[in-house]
Amino acid sequence: MDTRLILGAVLLDISIIIFAICYIGERMPRKPAWTDEKYMSFIMPLTVGSLAFGLMFTGEAFMSRLSALTFADISTFFAILVAGGIVLFLMRIKKRVAAFAALEDAQAVRKEGTSAGFGTDLASGKTA
Repeated sequence: MDTRLILGAVLLDISIIIFAICYIGERMPRKPAWTDEKYMSFIMPLTVGSLAFGLMFTGEAFMSRLSALTFADISTFFAILVAGGIVLFLMRIKKRVAAFAALEDAQAVRKEGTSAGFGTDLASGKTA
């Protein structure tokens, strides 16, 4: 079993999932504390580094050791990637981001309504 190929697949999956989690956290209307810039400045370089190492390990395994790879190695590699894809699918990223955008739009409309003043009809702009 080629450990570099497996390690590369795991690093690729983990880094992509962490990117997705950070994207969801940044898009939330009420941002969690860990999405602050001081924490993200530690999270993102580690995530980019793990993505780069995952690509390097995978590329090295396929380029220099292709003749030594067995069917079990390659099928395990693709199984790990498919498992990561399933996790990303189950996170429902598009649906969450759309819900966050709708919530932000509703909050913006609510703020416009309260800033218009007491007794103002928002549809016509006339005061009561």
